[in-house]
Amino acid sequence: GFDGVRIRIGHAMSANGKEWTKSHRVNPVLKEGPSAWDMHYVGFPSILGPDGSGRFSMWYSGNSDPNAYHIQIGYATSSNMISWKKNPDPVLTTSEESWDSRTLLFHRVLYNGQNYEMWYAGSRGIFSSSRTGYATSPDGIRWTKLRDNPVLLPGTTGSWDDEAAFVGDVHFDGTLYKMWYGGFDGSVVRSGYAVSPKGMAVKVSADRMYVAPGKD
Repeated sequence: GFDGVRIRIGHAMSANGKEWTKSHRVNPVLKEGPSAWDMHYVGFPSILGPDGSGRFSMWYSGNSDPNAYHIQIGYATSSNMISWKKNPDPVLTTSEESWDSRTLLFHRVLYNGQNYEMWYAGSRGIFSSSRTGYATSPDGIRWTKLRDNPVLLPGTTGSWDDEAAFVGDVHFDGTLYKMWYGGFDGSVVRSGYAVSPKGMAVKVSADRMYVAPGKD
């Protein structure tokens, strides 16, 4: 949620997935700071759980400077999805002089039974030129980026996603990883579809299908 100054993370509940009630008494459930790296805002959560001990895990993006973009990914845990305890430092950091040197956003995390897997949007700016990267972790805190990143690139010149291709959501159906991602052509954002047998080297569907924005 954004109030014009800060982005924070809220909580809401629904019985049917369509009608939602915000938890006004406790919202927001995750705020900026006190660590320096996320002192400006926190947002874009990806949550898993509960695990065998009843713990929920959240990975979120945080920014340290309102006048510049240095967005990294942090980690927090909770037993009730309301009270969260942050890890003091970011768990996935930007890479200097690389394709993800400024921002890490729109991440999605899955657990495959052995390791955590993360897909994230990285860029040298805030939005344009975004690409999708992949990382793995044994515990959700210590992450290793794939050496062959990024795994999803923008399309060819003139295509609907030639400016940016950033992860939206990922689902594993037991055989294939299926990704719905955002594509940007410099003026319009659309949703596309891609698949991968291993979660790496993501391949866009044959016809580079997408969902176009509504005319209204």
